[in-house]
Amino acid sequence: MWGRSLSQSIIPLKKVGSDRVCGVKVSLSNKNFIFSVYLPPVNSKLANFAKVLGKIEEIVIRFSLKGTTITAILVGDIHAHLGEHGGSRGWGFNTENGQLLSNFMTRQLLLAADITTKCNGPVYTFRSHSGQSQVDHLLLPAILKK
Repeated sequence: MWGRSLSQSIIPLKKVGSDRVCGVKVSLSNKNFIFSVYLPPVNSKLANFAKVLGKIEEIVIRFSLKGTTITAILVGDIHAHLGEHGGSRGWGFNTENGQLLSNFMTRQLLLAADITTKCNGPVYTFRSHSGQSQVDHLLLPAILKK
């Protein structure tokens, strides 16, 4: 999955704590944990979304040390519209899933990097014959915004 020269710096995490999350530890100049996440789709019950997001929050807390260079980065199918609440490039409106995600991001000091002015290109991440949406996100520690 990555070049042989990085094999000593990238270590797959075997037991993360959820079947909806997989991760790697990346040790270059600092330690980062990168997690690919898949939350329940927008049309599922809000309680299911909240339960999985709660599990992801436990994982972020376990693998992050606030105030240090050890960080957790989340990327994937988060299935939440943040609207403009998440950043100036936010698409659509803030859904119930988006509000739960926004509260989680506030608690964990994360930002949706994909909807900040540092990014360009399309603001939607999914397009079908019936429309488009922005439910895939890259969540970074807010401290990295600088």
